[in-house]
Amino acid sequence: MNAEFYIIDDALFPEEDLSWADPPDPDAIALRIRSGGAPWGATRTSIEAFADTFEILEPHAKAPDFLRNMAFAGSPRLVLTEVPGPWRMGYFEASLSTALLGVIDEGFDKIAEEMAQKGEGATAVFDAFHLTLQEANARGRAVAILHS
Repeated sequence: MNAEFYIIDDALFPEEDLSWADPPDPDAIALRIRSGGAPWGATRTSIEAFADTFEILEPHAKAPDFLRNMAFAGSPRLVLTEVPGPWRMGYFEASLSTALLGVIDEGFDKIAEEMAQKGEGATAVFDAFHLTLQEANARGRAVAILHS
């Protein structure tokens, strides 16, 4: 699995503009992320390692099952929630990205240790996600993950 991390402005997805199609087109949203976002990292890993990363983060964020869902099936303003998948996209709005960065920074040593116990794949995803969150937070932006 390839995971590409992008910093993206939530304003690229105004609510009135997300009615392009009924149902919304995941490929059009991914294209907008690629063309309007800043690529910030990429990693190749297994689906299991990708899931492990967000599973490890969930108890720290007190968000059971939430982060994995957002990483595998998040979309701007959650417009794709009802669209049958798979559509291979994760999305963390700017406010959620800021909150997650705080959680990670507060528990960084413990989280990094837990990632290392899961292996190189989870560590690589975590490192790319953390770096992307840091820059997104500095810019007041969201984080998108496109995976294939």
